[in-house]
Amino acid sequence: MSADSKMDEQHTNDSAAFTAQQAELASEKARLLAVEQQRVEELEVLRTTLADITSQLDLPALLHTILERASGLVGGAGGELRLYDEDSQEIQIVVSHGLSEDYVGTRHRLGEGAMGRVAQTGEPLISAPSSFGRAKYVILRPSFYDTMAR
Repeated sequence: MSADSKMDEQHTNDSAAFTAQQAELASEKARLLAVEQQRVEELEVLRTTLADITSQLDLPALLHTILERASGLVGGAGGELRLYDEDSQEIQIVVSHGLSEDYVGTRHRLGEGAMGRVAQTGEPLISAPSSFGRAKYVILRPSFYDTMAR
């Protein structure tokens, strides 16, 4: 092999390595940009929700808006927001969004059903996957007793 052939081969190898490195960097840059765009969208939802909290006087409407935005943030189709009543020691559905049935006003005792267990134990719960391969429900922040249906 001549010296020129070796130099051409080395140049080709260097060029290929450089191109691969540039492609890898471009891919990582695109991934980071997508993460940042998602973060910006989430922060905008939070900003508008905080603005609503400070201006909205109708509590049910405010809770519905918060639930709708929270569902969107986690990719849920809808959900329910339940509050705990210390006097009766029950949890009550106070707002619902995007579900096939509306159970607003329904009450459950602590320990009753999935939501009642979360309220009683304080431990979050994610259901077994449904026939669609996703969790049917995710119970977040047991101190607020939120349910997000997926």
